[in-house]
Amino acid sequence: MTIRTRRPTPTQVRAARRRRQARRKKLIAIFGFSAAGLVAFLLILSLVLPGLPLDTLFRGGGSGDIFGRSAAEAQDANAAAAGAQPAASDQSVAPPLPPNPILGGVDIFYNCPDGCDDLVAQLSTIADEFNTADLPIGVTPKTDMDAKILLVGADANQTLDAFDEAAIRAFIEANTES
Repeated sequence: MTIRTRRPTPTQVRAARRRRQARRKKLIAIFGFSAAGLVAFLLILSLVLPGLPLDTLFRGGGSGDIFGRSAAEAQDANAAAAGAQPAASDQSVAPPLPPNPILGGVDIFYNCPDGCDDLVAQLSTIADEFNTADLPIGVTPKTDMDAKILLVGADANQTLDAFDEAAIRAFIEANTES
């Protein structure tokens, strides 16, 4: 006595093949949409994260750099990396510089806690004379410095305790040469 196994009919074979193909298409669609969703999520996350105040979340607030160091410690670390001696805690140390001007221009910062319309007008007049689209000159208040005027160029900086038109013009000319 032999046991005969029933072979599927051609209709059953086609139906099984269609079910396998439908499952495969569904899996490909699920993985494709998941991958697209992940890429979209990562893109949105990369756009949002730079604007989040993550330093306060991980360090508990305070000022300093991304490694949790104070501004003085960060300046000493930067000086050590550049091969210079760490800054002493005397009063002759220049304040930390703002970012260098865009496109090789010059930024003029002034410190006037009591107001100084005349100084701002004089600085603005000089800045307007030199200001171009290729070499912008900015005039901005900055109250966290000891000097009255801070000139910041792409490669140099200079502090002035009083308005000195000749020195400002010379600095701008020296730092905006093409």
